[in-house]
Amino acid sequence: METLELIREQYPREAFYAMFNLIDSHDTQRAISAFDGYQKSVKDIANPPSENAKKLLKLAALMQMTYPGAPVIYYGDEAGQYGADDPDNRRAFPWGKGDRELVEWYAKLANIRNNYEVLRTGEIKPILAHKDVLAYVREKTSDKAIIVINREIQRA
Repeated sequence: METLELIREQYPREAFYAMFNLIDSHDTQRAISAFDGYQKSVKDIANPPSENAKKLLKLAALMQMTYPGAPVIYYGDEAGQYGADDPDNRRAFPWGKGDRELVEWYAKLANIRNNYEVLRTGEIKPILAHKDVLAYVREKTSDKAIIVINREIQRA
């Protein structure tokens, strides 16, 4: 949260609340592959993502949809698309073969964000939390949303 607050302080309010919330893009390795700890070459990414990487992507998406700014989803992230650095990160969309659980998670988060204005335009207030927990309040008039994200995941 400390780092996020340092970034927030560098921008005028209007710019900060309009910035893209981007986890990965055409210029980066796919986030789900990075969460698996793969190096950046194609030869390292032969297998589909692990369950742990999927859990971490879900947490990243939760933050992406609840933090100030505009969530921007690089095509395929919502389906568990994996890949190394460019051009491997631009694989074709896995039509009919994507991770259904991730697709439903992204849809659920998008619906929550769309249904609660406080998640789109509310002010952010950090909450002091444990080192593995990110917590903040989004607040607009009398509406409040408390977001708590625990990154401590049991590894198999």
